[in-house]
Amino acid sequence: MDKKDFQKISDWLWEIPKSFRKDMRVPARIYASERILEEVEEGAINQVVNVATLPGIVKYSLAMPDIHSGYGFCLHPNTKILTNLGFYLPIKNFQKIWNTQLLKTINFKLKKSTETSIQKFLKIKPKSKVFKIITKTGREIIATDDHPFYTSNGMLKINKLNPGNKIGIYSFEGVSHKKSSSKIIISESDIKKTLLKLGRKPGEVRFNQNLRALGERNLLPLTYNHPKLPYLLKIMGFVFGDGSMNFIGKRGDGIIHFSAKRKEDLEEIRKDIKKIGYTPSPIHRHDIKNTYINYCFCINASSLLMFFQTLGVPRGNRVFQSYRVPKWIFKAHLWQKRLFLASFFGAELRIPHRRKNRKTMFNCPVLTMNKAEELINNGKDFLNDIAKLLNEFKVKTIYINKRRRHISKRGRISWSLELVFSSKIQSLINLWTKVGFEYNRKRAFFANVAGQYLKLKNQVLREKERAIKFEIPQLLKTGLSYQKIANQLATPNPL
Repeated sequence: MDKKDFQKISDWLWEIPKSFRKDMRVPARIYASERILEEVEEGAINQVVNVATLPGIVKYSLAMPDIHSGYGFCLHPNTKILTNLGFYLPIKNFQKIWNTQLLKTINFKLKKSTETSIQKFLKIKPKSKVFKIITKTGREIIATDDHPFYTSNGMLKINKLNPGNKIGIYSFEGVSHKKSSSKIIISESDIKKTLLKLGRKPGEVRFNQNLRALGERNLLPLTYNHPKLPYLLKIMGFVFGDGSMNFIGKRGDGIIHFSAKRKEDLEEIRKDIKKIGYTPSPIHRHDIKNTYINYCFCINASSLLMFFQTLGVPRGNRVFQSYRVPKWIFKAHLWQKRLFLASFFGAELRIPHRRKNRKTMFNCPVLTMNKAEELINNGKDFLNDIAKLLNEFKVKTIYINKRRRHISKRGRISWSLELVFSSKIQSLINLWTKVGFEYNRKRAFFANVAGQYLKLKNQVLREKERAIKFEIPQLLKTGLSYQKIANQLATPNPL
């Protein structure tokens, strides 16, 4: 950065225009004399520019004459930071990975969650006051007094907040991160076995082409710590739900197909497909019998189909074939299992909805799959696999229901199987705020709302329980009437 980059507003005010860097949302201003400006550390000026890139910042990023490295607001080292892959880490752990890890953020203009890279990582001892914010549901955050929070009145610094103010909450929490091992899931020899089963022979062009295609994308060997595994898990989960894959046409091209009701959800899948090195087709719109709209796209890549088949993804019509959750997924870390489940749920799990004529209760979530009559037991085994994975997140399921018999035009009989989830509050909170939904923005939004509502309800129930067990008996001993006790307990305590 050079002195010519500054625009002189007055003898005591200098501005770095918004055009200085593409990601700046507002200009950056520094109050200083020309002599002081020349002595300011470049790192400190970079920080003022970085602050100008933050979502929600209004008008200017400002720095005073005492500007120094470390200038700006800070969070406690143990503050949990949510990443784009649904796991969280303490902010102090980003010191070594800040330039490689993407974060989950909110785009306030578009009113949706998105992902973003980290611009800088700064670690300093705070020189200003430090506050602890405690929300009504018990969530806590520790930050310096100049840290901004999103409120009903826009971004406000923590020292401007008062008890009773509403602040923005992202209810989804995700799960903690653990470093994965270099243990191999599948290797080139496993792919060769799949090729042989499909009738491909060593030395044939298509045999070698598929191996070369996977090698060019650095997908082999695939290990638990492979950087592309998280995206593969998400894509796989969706294919188990609203996707399909098979060989078609005279040439037997491998086609993987994806469909959804909302175009924006498919766009997210396409982004992840590009991250693993493949090129998806454009998204196409279909009007189904003038009753509803569906969107779809595909990948024409035999190598990826064989890769997924080797990983345990079923090929062809899943209703009439036997399959289970791949065994290797059970050996993955919790945050990796979440990616598979969340994308599968984004395709298949019912959206949160309340019970009919019950304003404060939710229906049991239901996961449905169709299975041929002769494969009912296999379908139940698959749903039990899902239940076993969910149990690790402390999400409870209660039973598998068999209903709705269907006979195809060819006379084949299939049944609808339903995995019914528990409607207990904590189980639902864990489902919606720890597992959640991937590739389905609408379901993810309602899961966030429902999860936060249940956290608040849980807090109210705990307060009532505490009042019944401890506070009411003590107040009765003072001679107060039930009415006066009720009035006293109904009055919120000042923070």
